[in-house]
Amino acid sequence: MAESDQEKYVVGIDFGTAYSGYAYASSTDFGNDPPTYYIAEWKDDKHASKKAPSTVLLDGMKNFVAFGYEAERQYSEHLESDDHRQYYYFTQFKMVLYNQLVRSNTPIIDFTEKQMEAMEVYTKIIQYFKSHVKGSIKKKTGIAVKDDQLFFVFTIPAAGTDAAEKFIQEAAKHAEIMSTHITIAVEPIVASMFCKALRTTKRDGASNSSSTIEAGMKYMVIDLGGGYTDITVHQKQINGSIQEIIPHCGNPYGGTSVDEEFLKLLAEIFGKNVMEEFKRSQNEDFKDLCDQFEFKKRIVKTEMSITISLSSSFMELVLKVRNISADDAVKKYRYKNEIYCSNQRLNILKSGVKRLFGETIESLMKSIEHVLSDAKVSDLVNVIMVGGFSQNELVEEAVRKHVGTSMNVIIPEEAEIAVLKGALIYGFSQQKDTRILPDLERMQLTKRPPCEFSKHSLTDKKNRSTTKEVYKKGKDERGFLLVINFEFAGRKDERTGSQKDVDDLKTFFETLKYHVECRSDISKEELEECLKDIRDTYLIADADKYYSFFCIVMSHGNAEGIKTCKGTITTDEIVEYFKTSKTKPFKGKPKVFFFDMCREKPKPIIGEPEVLSNAPESDSFHDDSDTLIVYAATEGNRSYLMPSGKWIGSFFIQAFLSVAEGSLHIDVEDILRDVRRELANNSEYARIGKDKCMLSESETRLSKKIYL
Repeated sequence: MAESDQEKYVVGIDFGTAYSGYAYASSTDFGNDPPTYYIAEWKDDKHASKKAPSTVLLDGMKNFVAFGYEAERQYSEHLESDDHRQYYYFTQFKMVLYNQLVRSNTPIIDFTEKQMEAMEVYTKIIQYFKSHVKGSIKKKTGIAVKDDQLFFVFTIPAAGTDAAEKFIQEAAKHAEIMSTHITIAVEPIVASMFCKALRTTKRDGASNSSSTIEAGMKYMVIDLGGGYTDITVHQKQINGSIQEIIPHCGNPYGGTSVDEEFLKLLAEIFGKNVMEEFKRSQNEDFKDLCDQFEFKKRIVKTEMSITISLSSSFMELVLKVRNISADDAVKKYRYKNEIYCSNQRLNILKSGVKRLFGETIESLMKSIEHVLSDAKVSDLVNVIMVGGFSQNELVEEAVRKHVGTSMNVIIPEEAEIAVLKGALIYGFSQQKDTRILPDLERMQLTKRPPCEFSKHSLTDKKNRSTTKEVYKKGKDERGFLLVINFEFAGRKDERTGSQKDVDDLKTFFETLKYHVECRSDISKEELEECLKDIRDTYLIADADKYYSFFCIVMSHGNAEGIKTCKGTITTDEIVEYFKTSKTKPFKGKPKVFFFDMCREKPKPIIGEPEVLSNAPESDSFHDDSDTLIVYAATEGNRSYLMPSGKWIGSFFIQAFLSVAEGSLHIDVEDILRDVRRELANNSEYARIGKDKCMLSESETRLSKKIYL
């Protein structure tokens, strides 16, 4: 840990349904490679973990007494001495955040049905966590940090609302945390940031490792918590950011829903009235019963049974109320082959254990299937499971079986604290004075104007309307890119700087695993032979290997067509080679053409960027199906190239790459709309005359959406 008394710290706090915890890191810690985090450790005589039970104990005057394991220990002692009703004991306090109308006076119910305002309870918990953090830092560094050195990130469930965010902010304010030192993050987002930053993980329960999430990769994050399951699909962009592909999907099933099934099982076997009386009159034994199951539930294996010890008080209560022994009550249970009772032990066989998990797992599988049914994730291959419940072997086995062997199921070693670590990454990303974050740097290798449109963060961007009618990408299919550039090297009309566009395009598309072919400075005859060879080889013979075809042509030109090193060729002639009738094996797959050139005869203008070329006017709209034709400039206008300066290259190509590197989650036509916005509004491109801007345009016959 850094020892500067001016060191800034980010603190991530995760209030879970069953377990809660915090993590922190200083600016120096986070700048390490890999970053260094401190995760709080919680202990008692029997336990040691990175999260504490979500339990808080207050006295009769509503003063804070204890949290986590210590709260459990002290409350157990009060149960033994029978003075527990003088205290407030809250468990699973997170559930109040799922209340769509949660506010400061929303009530929260304790273990013995007493009420307090949720705001007061949360304020005391946050005050405790703040004090605990400062004590931990002092113990580690010997320095007493000040409040203005701490920046807190509180996570809330995706199913929470603006009301939940305001509730936490208000509680933190009551706990004397400065509003400028608080940010609220949605759990699926921070979990995804953790997953994106993974360097090594375990796959399918094996010991082998996988690489970090790569640029362009889509990945499903299943956050299996205590009270809720969140499922999202994100994509890592070329610029290192993450964007949502599928809106959040989830359900109120998690580890605690299995606990509920266990209590329902006991109520069915021994009687609802027995269980209610047992909880009311034998609080300590009831709590011990629940704790036993919680422990067994977390470690249960696929072929394991579960054994629960029944207290003498429970055995006596069953006999008193039901006039039957506990053993005989179990024998009358409808699934008596799955469970038996002997020597005050309730033995649930493996078939019975699977039944307890059945409804929760079935609900999870339905949610996963709902997400996978969306065509936008047809190329999804990575499923990452995080959260404490993800480490349950029954759940893991069910997920792997459901998604099949074509997908990688990845469970990080620190799955339980994924949200905590992700909260720290998120927190540092919010700091204005933070340097470029590890794995969040822009991946572009050369300079280009920064994209004005995509500066917004994932949390700021609104989800765009989507459709299931998209061009599907098979898991083993790649995109294909053909780049044809006429630099005219060494000639008077040399297009200085155009090679930089080729290099940038090649880097971008190869990062997305495209097969890229480049040709430069060839004659019309050579170009025609190239187009025919590319078509016959890749769109006919190997059509099953590719899901899309992109062709980008950059050159000078005139009214008669695109200029080659010998002769001219029209855009119609180029597209003609790839018509559906000539590429039948590629039928139904998209073909996209970019023509980067002027669309009028160039007139040199002293002091302005170099003019590229003219494109001829097309007499008729191309009747190819699944074809998109894009011109860098509108009809009658010019396209521009920056030959030198702080950035180099074609205005259109550089604007396209700048937008696309952070927009893989939206379709190509939406990307092109944003490119037009960049060309019109970004001051870097406002170099072509007064009150003028360059504007691209498209001709489309696409019937579906196409994603890069």
